[in-house]
Amino acid sequence: MQKKVFLKLSLSPVFLFTILFQMTGFGLADTLSLQKSISMGVLTHPAVLSARGELKAASGSVWKSFSPPSPVLRVENAWDPRGSNISDYGEQTIGISQSLDFPLLTYFGVKSAHYARQSASSVYHIALAQTSAEITIAYLDIWLAQQKVSIAESLHQAIERLATGAKLKYDVGEGTSIERDRLKAQAEQSNRSLQKTTLELTLAKLQLAQLIGRHDDTSFQVSDPGRLDSILPDISVKPSNSYIFEEA
Repeated sequence: MQKKVFLKLSLSPVFLFTILFQMTGFGLADTLSLQKSISMGVLTHPAVLSARGELKAASGSVWKSFSPPSPVLRVENAWDPRGSNISDYGEQTIGISQSLDFPLLTYFGVKSAHYARQSASSVYHIALAQTSAEITIAYLDIWLAQQKVSIAESLHQAIERLATGAKLKYDVGEGTSIERDRLKAQAEQSNRSLQKTTLELTLAKLQLAQLIGRHDDTSFQVSDPGRLDSILPDISVKPSNSYIFEEA
């Protein structure tokens, strides 16, 4: 004879929500790394987008400076009898003309366009560096705020336990009202401190969310940034001595 054993697991709503909040599969929270944040930010930051557009325009000007002016198609009718149709024209000439600039003008035009492209490239890389710095600072603000919230939560829970214990002792006649009131005031103060640090964390998340294109979404955490020199992308400007370039 087989016996079936049923196990009933009871979870509080707060505990269950905490678990779901940390699970990315439910779309409630996810963890961002510094490198991922920078990669997201440089794709949507207005300064980078503007500099990238200027760079593309300057790159197109380099190729345009190589090209001669567009050819001109010309159609001429030499003899036009009065009151006749176009088929009665005595002579019709069709020609294509192409003008070529003086070689020195072409050379200096190409050189000027190339320098303009190098200048636009420098502006683009500066925009990348500035955007990366802004995102890094906002990311570190969130990480520090997370640590403050974690410490504030631990302190508040500890003081809450002490305040609860002092109240129980007073109720059974083993404690004093002074000790009870003192710990109660400290618990209220620690709760206000926890709310303040939580608000600071939310504001820091909003700042980073705006930089990386997540708007008002604050349902994310950030991981330990580690060593910044090993995480930040290489955005150094590499000089080029050729007119061949890669599209930004």
